[in-house]
Amino acid sequence: LQYLFYGNTYFEYDGIPPQISNLVNLIEYDCSYTLYYGALRDEPFVGLNKLNYLKLSGNLYDSSIPSALVNLPNLEWLYAADTSLTGTMDFVLDMPLIFELWFDYNEITGTIPTAIGLVSTLGSLSAGWNSLSGTIPTELGNLELMQQLWLFNNTLTGQVPSELGNLGSMTTLDIS
Repeated sequence: LQYLFYGNTYFEYDGIPPQISNLVNLIEYDCSYTLYYGALRDEPFVGLNKLNYLKLSGNLYDSSIPSALVNLPNLEWLYAADTSLTGTMDFVLDMPLIFELWFDYNEITGTIPTAIGLVSTLGSLSAGWNSLSGTIPTELGNLELMQQLWLFNNTLTGQVPSELGNLGSMTTLDIS
């Protein structure tokens, strides 16, 4: 099985079923807006080395993103909006191929790490409606692939870095 989609259903489960890890050929997985709740754990993501697209949005996980998910070697698209995620943004630094990362409407706290400028594959980041604080790092201006950046409704302070003007591919910037 390479593609598994059952988003917008009423399958209730505590976390994500660990049996998902048996689907070692899985490329795309969507369990968004089901009735999943409880902590995200490592077990469902172990061995999913081909997983490229993951949609978890609209469930109630109330946990941080597990390291097995963060370290998936081929994950490019992760959508985890409105899932009660906790923790900081540091997990982004360990995502080897992430291109599009959306985690709006969560409980992510702390600052945007300056090392985010080293995540050279990042082209779309949506982190609105969290509890991010501090300044917008100038290092975001190093992300040559960045096309869309949403940081609205956080408690960010300071100036908008002029380095964001270097992003020639940027089509959307929302920091309201």
